[in-house]
Amino acid sequence: MNNLSLVALLIIMNVILPGTNISAQIEQTDSPVLVFIGDTQGHSNWEFFREDNTGVAHVLLEKIAADSPKAIIHLGDMVFRGSSQTQWNKFARDAAAVFNKNIPIFPILGNHEYMGNNSKALAFVRKQFPFPTRTTWYSKVFQDIAILFLNSNDDELNNAELLEQIDWYKQELRKYECDSTIHYIIAVSHHPPFTNSNLVGCSKYMRQYFTSEFEKSGKALAFFSGHCHSYEHFIHKGKHYIVSGGGGGPRQKIKPGAGGKDMPEDLFKAGPIRPFNYCRLYENGTLLSLEVMGYNKVSMKFSVIDSIDLSAK
Repeated sequence: MNNLSLVALLIIMNVILPGTNISAQIEQTDSPVLVFIGDTQGHSNWEFFREDNTGVAHVLLEKIAADSPKAIIHLGDMVFRGSSQTQWNKFARDAAAVFNKNIPIFPILGNHEYMGNNSKALAFVRKQFPFPTRTTWYSKVFQDIAILFLNSNDDELNNAELLEQIDWYKQELRKYECDSTIHYIIAVSHHPPFTNSNLVGCSKYMRQYFTSEFEKSGKALAFFSGHCHSYEHFIHKGKHYIVSGGGGGPRQKIKPGAGGKDMPEDLFKAGPIRPFNYCRLYENGTLLSLEVMGYNKVSMKFSVIDSIDLSAK
């Protein structure tokens, strides 16, 4: 049994040790280089009035496993309550096909990961995934793509942590901008800088301290977020902003203009309730493209709902 198989087994058994490194060498194939998915947490028993999507996260993660990406980027809210052992056991069952194929998952923290006792919740995250032991933000390189994983839960960070992450982020952007082996930079956060959700708003923290620096970078292409349980696509100052929070949580309505007067146009033209979704990232030479997969829980069918050439200028 190789190391990744052992780690997958330990994750499913919920006995993986903190700090275990399950990073994988990324090689270009016909399969997606990366998959992005967010908000697989479902809903709690007391949310009986919200949409019940029992089983949807399992179906999506099973389909992602069949796609055979080299890695999965989880955009946060993996579980409903981060301090619950029961919730993490459920995620292990939902993602069993992913772990069985040794596909590593690299997550960021959503607000639901902080639900309950924060220390206990963070201990579960660090036990389940290759997550830093001190900070709650990090970077990872996949082929020639650098990804900056951000903690957008500004209400859970103290002042020192808020400033440290901002300084780190600027340094990482400069480092990868000067690195000749890196051709693309992607940022990911749970809370979106831009959204027209009728339930959650745009992150002022991300807008104030992260998007402006991102938009200055020549290599920066796309900023992925979740939190809004839907799919949206914006372009702001030449950069793509993708909201892909359709991983199984109760869906939210999209209302044009809900994000405020300074919102860019949502380029995805659809109704207020949009399909469950995840994003497949492909690299072919100098072309970096995104294919958004939608899932209809009534017909139980998948279809491509959006395609984006991220590398087009």
